[in-house]
Amino acid sequence: MVRIKQRYILGEIQFNQQGFVDPSTFNQKSLIEAFREAVKDCYGDLGLAKIQSNFIGRENEQMAVTSLIMITKLYQHESKIRTLHVGGTLEKVEKALKNMTESWIENQTKKNQATSITTK
Repeated sequence: MVRIKQRYILGEIQFNQQGFVDPSTFNQKSLIEAFREAVKDCYGDLGLAKIQSNFIGRENEQMAVTSLIMITKLYQHESKIRTLHVGGTLEKVEKALKNMTESWIENQTKKNQATSITTK
């Protein structure tokens, strides 16, 4: 039996509008439809056929990442998707997310400490 080597993509959706974006409008179906439309726009029907199974293989990783970058509207809002990490296992992607979150919290703590020192 042949093992399918799939990839997991960790991304961040950034909305261009200021203010609150209602999270109840988010759903997996809309994201998948926008992704498939972007793949079709960039790579045509052949590219769409390669990713149709919802699993991104190692050989199609760059095509998937490029297509995510091309998404400009999501959930009726102008947006962009930034790729943060691509991994071969869900465990590695979760570890990368944990490291990024810890680093972000550490940076915010340092900024807050520096701001409180300069304002005293």
